[in-house]
Amino acid sequence: MSNRLSAILVFLASLLVLVAYIPGLTGALYYDDYSNLDGLGAVVDYSSAKDFVFGGHAGPLGRPVALVSFLPLADGWPTNSVDGFAFNLAIHLANFYLVYFFGLLLLKRAKYLSSSNARLVALSAAFLWAILPLLASTTLILIQRMTGLSAMFGLLGLVLFVYGYRWADRSPVVGVFAQLSALGLGTVLAVFTKESGALIPLFALVVDCFCRDKSNVWRSADVFRRSVLLILLFAVVYQISPLKIDYFAFSDYRGFSVVQRLITEIVVLWEYLFRAFIPQQPTAFGPFHDYYGVRAADWIFFLALGGWGCLLIAALTLRRKAPLLMLAVVWFMVGHLLESTTIMLELYFEHRNYLAIYGFCLLIAWSFYWLAATLGRALWLGFAAYLLVMWTVLFMMTSLWGDKTLAAESWAAKHPGSARAALHAVFVELGAAPGGNEYQDNQRYIARERQDYALRVLDRTMGACPDCIDIRLQALVFACQLDRREEQKSRLDNVLSILGSGTVTPSVISLTYDMVSIVSNGKCAAISAEDLDELFTGMRQNPALVFPDYSGKLYFAQAMMAEAAGDWVAVKSILRAAERVSPYAVPILQYQVYAATQSGHRRYGLEALERRRGLSGEWASENNRNLIRSLARQLDSEDEKNKVDD
Repeated sequence: MSNRLSAILVFLASLLVLVAYIPGLTGALYYDDYSNLDGLGAVVDYSSAKDFVFGGHAGPLGRPVALVSFLPLADGWPTNSVDGFAFNLAIHLANFYLVYFFGLLLLKRAKYLSSSNARLVALSAAFLWAILPLLASTTLILIQRMTGLSAMFGLLGLVLFVYGYRWADRSPVVGVFAQLSALGLGTVLAVFTKESGALIPLFALVVDCFCRDKSNVWRSADVFRRSVLLILLFAVVYQISPLKIDYFAFSDYRGFSVVQRLITEIVVLWEYLFRAFIPQQPTAFGPFHDYYGVRAADWIFFLALGGWGCLLIAALTLRRKAPLLMLAVVWFMVGHLLESTTIMLELYFEHRNYLAIYGFCLLIAWSFYWLAATLGRALWLGFAAYLLVMWTVLFMMTSLWGDKTLAAESWAAKHPGSARAALHAVFVELGAAPGGNEYQDNQRYIARERQDYALRVLDRTMGACPDCIDIRLQALVFACQLDRREEQKSRLDNVLSILGSGTVTPSVISLTYDMVSIVSNGKCAAISAEDLDELFTGMRQNPALVFPDYSGKLYFAQAMMAEAAGDWVAVKSILRAAERVSPYAVPILQYQVYAATQSGHRRYGLEALERRRGLSGEWASENNRNLIRSLARQLDSEDEKNKVDD
């Protein structure tokens, strides 16, 4: 295949990818979109943009590079989500080109194929990768731009790394330095986009081990390159090893231990492969896997474990005849080394395969080429038919995602145990999204029949998810809004019965705020302030709610309830408790100063400010120092006003 023909085919393939994804651009926003982009609508100048970019909480590094990419959406957020999805698609198309060039360089460097055949196999692999329905959530869940953008930086580093072997052949020291510099820059950008970008050097190590030209004699520069990559491998492995993590410690927040997670992920990895390459119904893929539970070490686990063992043995045995089999297996395992091992994330997410699955795409394309050379070129027609089927599934799937109501109803029915799927269906039916301003502002105007529908969805989900606190709290909110006094108390009791051990999500906290607002405004006749105190007491018995981010917000909501009752003594006491569990939370300090001014207790506010001055870390920043000075002036101004009034 000539360069010109391959360029034309690559362009046409990218158009097919574009056409497949366009129907999904009108899709909905989801749970993590709102929680991670909550401050986007408040961005109006450099200062607020800076606060948004460096105030991320999706990962330990804050992912500022990813958040920068969302700034163009600030004007009009969240009604301009289509623009955001279009940018996600542009990233996916860029990654398609990068994956193609990476595969082409890799195949040519390792001399597995001639240049002409390498172009055909690299294009086939890249196109298969780009149309896998399993990966669609990376583009069609807006916040998963973090995954796609991180992959883009990483792929760019990998492309330059593989191309850099040419430089290293001519000038080993300069070439290796250029390789590692390009890889390092790509990795840094990838990591500050999403922390899984730390795996990029490990992918480079796979390339260096399996796919480089081994005809050259090893030189000191080659040894240095390999040593650097091995050191990075050991650093990552140490972070997830028993030397760093207690594998048997039970996580109250997640509800399982590391060992239980590892047992489950051994099976999950096979599910990923099955769903990736075996054509499925469009509803088989989606954003809702929160109900996926841990697995026991039963026969399914041992079968899955044995399957991985057999696959590794086969890859070792056939490493000379089928080197890409070993590449695919190792590449896949490296790609899941962080998110599918000991880090205590949720158990199942499709986007985790975004880069990890590429090795198997390359293996499949190469296998069809090899079989076609043996059995005849007609086999390529079979591969083309397979690609057509996968493209059709993707197109049907994105068409479903693009229809917000139909998608929400389909996922709620397909995943009856998913609290997120049920809540999403409810919010889409109500014409808004959880946590969104539109939902908060228009809640009171929602038609009664729609809330009736919402309650039916929630009640159906309760049976499949007996420990979902958020489902029961949302049902209680609707019962209050519909003024169903006869069932308000029973629904509260239903919530209280599982508070101590139920599953906690961010929605639980936001719904608690809703209940405080409803009850304090007298819009839930059967529920009193004392009932809400019982709700707060029950929540504090849940181990997952001892985490500062949740516990501080609970105290904040409880203080709001006390304020509504006019009990400023209780407000100040509750906020002091909130400060102890979450001393770096700015809203708590602001509420304390407000409480001091409203209760005429200036010293309470001054003491709160003084305690923050004594803290290091976040409170040592210039922005927070300015905030403290501003709040102190507010207290002084209020004190002067009171003296004048007297």
